[in-house]
Amino acid sequence: MSAIGARGGILRPMAARALLVAIAVLAALGLSGTAAQTPAWRTAQGGGGLTRPAFWEALPGVFADNGQVIIQGRDSDPSLPLIDRYGPRIDARGDFRVVVSLAAATESVAALTLLDASAEAADPSPASARVEIGLQQGQVLVQVFDGSSPDPSNRQSFASDAPLGPVTVAVSRTNDAFGIEVSGQSVGELDDPGLFTSGTAIVGARVGADNRLTLNALEVQVRSSPNATNAAQVSRCAPDRLLIAGSPSDETELTGLYWLYPDTDPTLIRPIELRQTQRSFLVAISPDNRWVTYYQRSSQATNDRFIVDTWILDIATDERTMLVDGNAPLGWIADSSAIVLGDRPNLMAAVPSGELVPTTGQLIAADSMRMVTSPNGRYRAAVGNTPSGAAGFNILDTSAGELIVSLPTGRGAVQMAWAPDSTHLAFTSGTDSSAGLIWKLREVDLTDQSVALVESTRDMAVHSALWTPRSAACTAP
Repeated sequence: MSAIGARGGILRPMAARALLVAIAVLAALGLSGTAAQTPAWRTAQGGGGLTRPAFWEALPGVFADNGQVIIQGRDSDPSLPLIDRYGPRIDARGDFRVVVSLAAATESVAALTLLDASAEAADPSPASARVEIGLQQGQVLVQVFDGSSPDPSNRQSFASDAPLGPVTVAVSRTNDAFGIEVSGQSVGELDDPGLFTSGTAIVGARVGADNRLTLNALEVQVRSSPNATNAAQVSRCAPDRLLIAGSPSDETELTGLYWLYPDTDPTLIRPIELRQTQRSFLVAISPDNRWVTYYQRSSQATNDRFIVDTWILDIATDERTMLVDGNAPLGWIADSSAIVLGDRPNLMAAVPSGELVPTTGQLIAADSMRMVTSPNGRYRAAVGNTPSGAAGFNILDTSAGELIVSLPTGRGAVQMAWAPDSTHLAFTSGTDSSAGLIWKLREVDLTDQSVALVESTRDMAVHSALWTPRSAACTAP
């Protein structure tokens, strides 16, 4: 189990230990899990499990693990809401219900907020239009800000048997009102002044400087009626970032997948999974940019038998699914509906079910270890081979056919990954050492043609990398 810092990377041992103790205590109390449902409401598509780390990685001061989210208060203006820019995005054109189990550390404000997605384009302010669901002064508090003042336009507070929580609060937006339930009981209603004009609501938080908000569950629900119209869905705006496979160091047998954000300061590295000796290798991003396929050493493998299984990773949610055992992926079908198997190319595995069907359609073979063209089509990087294996790669101008730079890499296999803006190329390669091949992640800056080790991975062994583009939900209304 790993503690994740949304801006601080992997937590160091002492900080991680303290946080994990807090999480363990909460888990022991049985407070983690899914939100309560009623016969009138069901989980929206994509609306469950919103406490997973993937939905909180870009919000400063957040730690997420084991189904819980802890949001630390900050020293700056406590009246200023935080915006989770890469978190859940709720289709707010119809009725929807948000259910949250929350707790606070002190009596100052600790609230989850729902804001219109248009706030994402501007800096938030204390007057930003929003609805807040939280705890303050030992009471449950729900308040609406209509965007005209830093003071709420309407609010209601309710006594609670647990002044600092945990308590489950549900807010249902139906027609022009927010219905409020506390611990399963309907307790009030507030007018909706038309908060979600863009049709999309995003999530944030407001937490006092001396406080800590804990979310034990968060779910978005829709009407259960089969005749319900405009049923809300939940998507996620996932930023462009590097997906890497490797180990925390050259000396450990632990290995897994990580998200890496090269442009954050300090650089964020967030582990997705870690396993013992089950090394993974990233193969290709789906044409629709929703999935990554990779293969992982099978649990059936032995020292004498190299066996791998085909997996997929949902780029937005981090959900991983083993599609086929005993096979490696060859590439994607052009419509992203299936993966062709390398050992049995006459068959393809449907995504995400894993059903094996005869191969049809156009195959887009994975070629990141041979030749990759930049997203803008301007550059082409191609590996140069020698009798002893890959020795380096060349970057060429595709229109003029001219060599821009030639880079030696050592004899280990090279995998290349272009940044979505085509200004950088990340690559992994193995170089000889007294301990054997050492695998590292480096980055080429096309502006000055410089090459540098990715500093945040200096102590890691990185075997493969893919640069995933910004998801389509980031530009949705």
